[in-house]
Amino acid sequence: MIGLPHVPSETPDEYGSRLGKRFPSLAGEIGGIAEAFKLVVYGEVALDDAQMTLARLSWRRLCSLRYWPARLKSWFLQKKG
Repeated sequence: MIGLPHVPSETPDEYGSRLGKRFPSLAGEIGGIAEAFKLVVYGEVALDDAQMTLARLSWRRLCSLRYWPARLKSWFLQKKG
């Protein structure tokens, strides 16, 4: 989604960590989304309203046009390397 494809063998934490290193200004949001994912998928826990709101806000920030230049740069650098 953000310009760094998920490797099938990666855990949500590993992928989140890799994304956070590539996009340090979004590391908190990435970590929060990974945590919510783990709770729902592995913990089989339904997120409460506050957790869901936080996950949605984090997702919106990740999708913000403000971060597109960094995403595109990451994508093009990855394609060359």
